[in-house]
Amino acid sequence: MGFFIRLLDILFPPKDSEVLVRESTLADLGRLVSPQELRPGYTALFPFRTPLVRALITQAKFFNNPKAQSLLATVLRDYLDAQNEEGHEFSTRNMVLVPVPLSTQRKRERGYNQIEKVLAQALSGTDAPGALMPHLLERTRDTKPQTSLSRTARKRNMEGAFRATESLEPNFTYIVVDDVMTTGATLEAACTALAGTGAIHVEALALAH
Repeated sequence: MGFFIRLLDILFPPKDSEVLVRESTLADLGRLVSPQELRPGYTALFPFRTPLVRALITQAKFFNNPKAQSLLATVLRDYLDAQNEEGHEFSTRNMVLVPVPLSTQRKRERGYNQIEKVLAQALSGTDAPGALMPHLLERTRDTKPQTSLSRTARKRNMEGAFRATESLEPNFTYIVVDDVMTTGATLEAACTALAGTGAIHVEALALAH
């Protein structure tokens, strides 16, 4: 098997991010976990500047890499379990996790939402620390890529970009999840959409910042 992989690498040289993910372990990633509340109700688990974190998110997002998605899912699951054990405020209510939805065009191009796939793995099993409900949010329009915009333009770009698809339960905690938080404009727009449809307890969680 090792010889076959080496042969494939010679014929089709892998990207640096793919090699880094292939060689990484859960222990490697665990050493990088550093949850930070960037502002009230907005938390990120990793520093994006770390090469391994960048590689995992790139491979999960653009290449549907199963190992990258699995490693991120395991850390996310551990974080949610720890929050419940420590008596975090949301541990006393039913927890619903909502992935930030992709635009129609990006979903069509990729064929999947990487955050939804990570969450599905993190919440698998009968003892899952919450429920996955990807249908609760939808995009109202395709937006420009945030990476090309200034902070002010990012906020303006995302205003009204999401809507909740149904009335929400005020006694639940809704956690909106995205892969990377920079200015927070995307997560803020998504949280606002949920809060406008009955949700009282809404938090944002990013894998990296």
